[in-house]
Amino acid sequence: MGGNVFSSCINFQYVSILLVFSFMECSMKMMILIGLPGSGKSTYASDFKDYEVVNQDLLGNRQKCIKKTKELLSEGKNVIIDRTNINRKQRAIWTNIAKEHGVVDICFVELRIEPELAFKRIKQRKNHPSIKDGTSDEKIKEIIGRFVSEYEEPHANEDYTSYTVFYDYNFSF
Repeated sequence: MGGNVFSSCINFQYVSILLVFSFMECSMKMMILIGLPGSGKSTYASDFKDYEVVNQDLLGNRQKCIKKTKELLSEGKNVIIDRTNINRKQRAIWTNIAKEHGVVDICFVELRIEPELAFKRIKQRKNHPSIKDGTSDEKIKEIIGRFVSEYEEPHANEDYTSYTVFYDYNFSF
């Protein structure tokens, strides 16, 4: 009888490990991008073929992004939130939606660049839906300055499972 109990325990543990592994493999994921305008968030997001991208520049406003995110999560899709998400309050919107939809894996990915590089990239891009061609240098600097002043680095008490920062400095050689 002792041998059977031991065998049952081994089998139970084995099944539990498989269930956890299977659950993690099948669970929905959300990636929340963080960064200044021009930091490369949309370019970064385009590399992930197994995610649906919710891009505020294309959708127009946060409410439309919220609606689209909820729709995609209800369909069981992985989602990338492609907007600046520059402070805790903004990121909490997405982590709360993720939790409401049973998302277990919430990744923060920050593309951190210097404001000067953001300015240079914004000036170089063409046909962008939010900061239009011909926007004055002063206005672009004002926009970047507002984001810089509102920036809050993610804190350990925010609801994420991982936080990665990519640094991109404009070195001249």
